[in-house]
Amino acid sequence: MASRYKSVAKHTIIYSIGNLSTKLIGLVLLPLYTSHLSTSDYGILSVLEITSQLLTAIIGLNLSKAMMRWVAVEREEKNKKGIVLSTYIAVLTVVVVFSSLMLFSREYFASFFFGHPEYKIYFSLLTVWVSFEIINRVTLDLIRLKERSLFFILLIALKFSSILALNIYFVAFRKMGVEGIIASQAIGNALVFLITIILIIKSIRGAKPDFFIFKEMLKYSTPLVFSTISTMILTMTDRYLLKLLGTYSQVGIYSLGYKIAGVINVFIIQSFQLGFLPIAYKMFQDKDAKPFFARITSYLLLILFVTALGISAFSREVIILFSSKNEAYWIAYTIVPIISFTFVLRGLNYIFSLGLHYVKQTKYNAYIVFFAAVFNIILNFVLIPLTGIYGAAFATVAANLLMVFLFYRKSQKAYPIRYEKSRMIVLFVSGITALLVVSLIDLSGDYSWWRTILKACIVIIYPLLLFATGFFNKDEQRLMRGAWKKWKNPGAFIENIKRIT
Repeated sequence: MASRYKSVAKHTIIYSIGNLSTKLIGLVLLPLYTSHLSTSDYGILSVLEITSQLLTAIIGLNLSKAMMRWVAVEREEKNKKGIVLSTYIAVLTVVVVFSSLMLFSREYFASFFFGHPEYKIYFSLLTVWVSFEIINRVTLDLIRLKERSLFFILLIALKFSSILALNIYFVAFRKMGVEGIIASQAIGNALVFLITIILIIKSIRGAKPDFFIFKEMLKYSTPLVFSTISTMILTMTDRYLLKLLGTYSQVGIYSLGYKIAGVINVFIIQSFQLGFLPIAYKMFQDKDAKPFFARITSYLLLILFVTALGISAFSREVIILFSSKNEAYWIAYTIVPIISFTFVLRGLNYIFSLGLHYVKQTKYNAYIVFFAAVFNIILNFVLIPLTGIYGAAFATVAANLLMVFLFYRKSQKAYPIRYEKSRMIVLFVSGITALLVVSLIDLSGDYSWWRTILKACIVIIYPLLLFATGFFNKDEQRLMRGAWKKWKNPGAFIENIKRIT
């Protein structure tokens, strides 16, 4: 059991380091965007970004996830290659069809979204971006399945480094604005495909497509498409409806706050998903799997609350720092604690929903997320006209709370796990209280250095209080003391990283 905890921790840390580098690149780009884009332009960019995510989810059919589920339990190497080949054939087919339809309809989309066909270049570049993103997802999930986490993050770091350089060139020097940003994404994704094409060939060499298994994979992945679409609607409706019921300026401000809080998603949730899922698929039938999943849930929830608290505490300072030339963005810090709590709930939703994946009852994932998405849309229509960006933020929180309840109920029937409820309640009560306190400190007056110091003290004290009040058992305390001795010396940081990798 201990080796499994270490394996999850190892891959999660490696993915976190890679994701941190990409998030740092994103933070570097914030001053570039806020200096060269108006809040309206930033709103347009946000709409295009979420449109790309929605298209990637729909067109990709979630086949890469199905591939992982089948390859993880397959023992014969020949059969594994057949599954991978079948997946690539299907993905390439849908990409060709999608690209043809998208390029043919680009003027219509430009007129629909922006009121003029001259913006068709946005959708031409978007098509290239999405097409390579879909293909790359299969390759990257294959790398995850092989547990080659270091290679994975090197690819991602290379991709985002190239996007950073191209953004600076296109936006700062060529003055291409939103068009330059989309072009950078298209080129970055194309670069990943070119680098990994040899790996793709090796993974399918000598294989024959297995269409019988592919049909079973399609049955598994199809509900996940609807689930993913509903998730996208749930997470993106706020910005679309802010555009409809408000202004692009509100979309831009809200999107900046969402991006700051999104560090939790990129650094913690996505890193955990990347490291945990391949391991979970391989062990969910083991007798000690359920206690392992229960303990992992408590650890994840703790890390999510600590991270949410840290980000919320200093969001005001970060936003002022990165948008110092445009004060119109500064108000975005007020929604960061709300959105941060949303990501805590999203991490819990991910854990609870996995039980349905294990037993291949993914249709319930689609039902639950769709119901929550509809609920979210209704709340947005009610709350946005009343409270603007805050209405959108609270609607998202409410919808995710509903999903937590529904996923827990349904997943417990399909794959029951005895979660550590008392510890989870302690984390929710203490975490929400700490988030409220740092929010009130920021809202109580103008910026001053003592507020920053006070918030820093709260962030430091929070986990120490948990430690002092007996939240952790003796074995966990011993491990934490050992980890502190190991990592407290900055000079040994590189050596410790080498041991992990």
